[in-house]
Order: sequence, then C-alpha cells, then structure tokens
Amino acid sequence: MYMSRCGTEVWKHLPAARLGQRAATAFVATPSRRAACATQLGDSRLSYYMNEAGLFAMYVGDLATGGEYLSLVIRRDRDAGEIAARAVSLRNLAECLGYLGQAGPGRDATAESLACAETIGEWTELSTVHSYLGWLAALAGDTAEAERQFIAADQIQVRN
Repeated sequence: MYMSRCGTEVWKHLPAARLGQRAATAFVATPSRRAACATQLGDSRLSYYMNEAGLFAMYVGDLATGGEYLSLVIRRDRDAGEIAARAVSLRNLAECLGYLGQAGPGRDATAESLACAETIGEWTELSTVHSYLGWLAALAGDTAEAERQFIAADQIQVRN
C-alpha cells in the first residue's frame, strides 16, 4: 500500500516529507520491526524501507538519522551481495554526507558507488555518480575535478 497508493515521490512534493519519513520508518524503526519486515516482506523490501527512512530523514533535515539508516542499508546490501542496490544506497549516503559538509567521506562513498555501477554496467547510474562526484568536488573547492566529473557525466549521457 505504501508504494502502490502513493509512490515514494509524492512525499517530497506534497510537501509531506515528515509524513513519508513516518510511513517508511513504521516498517523499520526497531530491530523487531525490521525482523518482522524481513520475514513478512522479504529482505529486499526491508532494505527498500530502510533506504526510504534514511532518505526522508535527510529530506526533513535530520541528517544524523538519515546517515544511520543509509549506513545500515549499505551494510545489508554489502552482506547480501546486492551490487546495484548498494550503488544507489552509497550515492544516497554521499548526498547526506555532502549536506553535512563532509565532502571527503561523501567522495569515498561515491567512489564505492562508482565501482558498483561500473561492475553492473548501468550507464544511468554511472552518469549520476559522476554528477555526485562533481558536486562533492565543488563542495570541497576543487573546481577542476568538479568540471572533469561533470564532463564525464555528460559524455555518458551523450553516448547513451
């Protein structure tokens, strides 16, 4: 019902990011809820809701909670060998870290995301990750690197 009734993007545009955060967190707020979610909905849905809880926490400005949930889902993705999901989760964490002003750790997360995207060969994810690397380089004041990354993202888009 969470996805089919409203889709995840609606929470960002109502504006109701806090409501979206509460809805996603209802599935994963405690270890017992996470266990029930995994049992009843499966591990991929558990990771999905944890990622959503992290994203919506970030959208409402609760960057510490966002980082906690995103770090949890990355560990789950890593343990499960979910390379594509890990690429996205790492990119989400990098965005959160960027908002915190932690460009270095954000670049580390994005570099790992890039390695995952290269492994699966997903061009849209590759382009997005290069854009994030450019954004983080700009935050750190490295405009030459930012330009290189934005050009790389653009070239991937043009090729595909």
